[in-house]
Amino acid sequence: VRTMKGDTSVTASGVSYLQLEAGTGAAVESCQRVSISYVGRLANGTEFDRSAAGTTFSFTPGRGEVIPGFERGVLGQPVGSTRRIFVPPALAYGAQEIRNNAGQVIIPANSTLVFDVRVVSAVDED
Repeated sequence: VRTMKGDTSVTASGVSYLQLEAGTGAAVESCQRVSISYVGRLANGTEFDRSAAGTTFSFTPGRGEVIPGFERGVLGQPVGSTRRIFVPPALAYGAQEIRNNAGQVIIPANSTLVFDVRVVSAVDED
């Protein structure tokens, strides 16, 4: 279930997204292995993570392998499409700060996260 705010779709869980590029494949479903390329940013535009050039990141929605808002944001996304997903703090890291290996805060507490996600493939798991 979702509602629209301008060009932004809002899911029942509070994750919102903009469809940046249409895809022609089937929509991602829970418990499918999804391969994506992505860029993660704070709401102010500061990049904190991205998939390495020429590679993909894979996970299975419904298994808790990524933050809840990221997982919910790709559900229903067509293969081949690109979305900008807005994850509220409660579905990201909440009041927890995320630090890099050098101890620097890369995601401040209570941050809304923004991900540009392109779905490369989605396959049923055996």
